[in-house]
Amino acid sequence: MTKILGLDISISSTGYCIINNGKLLRKSCGLIQPNPKETYGHRLLFLENNIKDVIKKNKPDEVIIEDIFKGRNAKTFKILSMARGVAIKAIYQETGKDPISIMASETRKLIGIKNTKEDAFNFIVKKYKLNDYEFDTHNDITDAMALALAAHTMIKQGIDAKSLRKKSSKKRRRRG
Repeated sequence: MTKILGLDISISSTGYCIINNGKLLRKSCGLIQPNPKETYGHRLLFLENNIKDVIKKNKPDEVIIEDIFKGRNAKTFKILSMARGVAIKAIYQETGKDPISIMASETRKLIGIKNTKEDAFNFIVKKYKLNDYEFDTHNDITDAMALALAAHTMIKQGIDAKSLRKKSSKKRRRRG
């Protein structure tokens, strides 16, 4: 039996979710939301402490977070990098191991979604019968659910993040 914590890291609203052996533990899902009026240092400390609390409470076997890429907005990338670093530190301090880290596109492929973030949201809402969930309010939580479900699939299939990336880069080289 594998208990997985999915974390959709953000400085403003980090979604988290526990999936136990492929089953959603709805009571173990939520948001970590630092006060946006506080300094970055305060918000990062809040994020770290709350991630540690979630881990202590749920005792996951694995933790998965979304990897980041540098898009057009360097400021967003820098802020996400800080939050991600703090999250990795908190996860390591509580579990003694690094989290699984995969890109959003890899997450969607693993759970069978071919298109957008909205498609992934709709898939998760339907799969777990989350009829009261709305995209604007619950997107960070459903992203965490998708991550945890992807990790569950990876574990079941014996795939690690490195081999997942190798498959993706081989496909890109063949197309190019």
